[in-house]
Amino acid sequence: MPYAWQKPGASLSCLSNSNGHRHTVLGFLSCLGSFRSYMIDGYGTGELIVACIDQFVGCLKRRRHRRPVVLVLDNASLHTSGMFQQRRAVWAKADVNVKYLPQYSPELNMIEILWKRIKYSRLPLDAYENWEKLTESLEHILKNIGRKYQISFS
Repeated sequence: MPYAWQKPGASLSCLSNSNGHRHTVLGFLSCLGSFRSYMIDGYGTGELIVACIDQFVGCLKRRRHRRPVVLVLDNASLHTSGMFQQRRAVWAKADVNVKYLPQYSPELNMIEILWKRIKYSRLPLDAYENWEKLTESLEHILKNIGRKYQISFS
């Protein structure tokens, strides 16, 4: 069931996605609350997802006190592709292991709570007026998670 909003007295209007605009956001959220994100204009591809994880793993390698890392992922096709599976061995050498959640269980994925909060609580209504406002608002929120925007999982 589609839904929309409008300001009092204004004509009903919706931001159309018919022009092909889309953002894909890949996020890394630790159980201690640290957050890193990558925003991709357009559809995320296996190559882009692997490149983002490679960059994330590179950042981990530069830290002094490295600990093993577990990437918890859903079973999206981008996360199970052949290219992705080949890179797992490289990431494992850097103490980054991939674990998959059971299918159809987004409630077990902590970051899904964050995405829901961004969509329904953090994005202001005027962000949906045009593509530029939506992009600007989303970038602002992603840059300020952990500082201006806190999330509690308790």
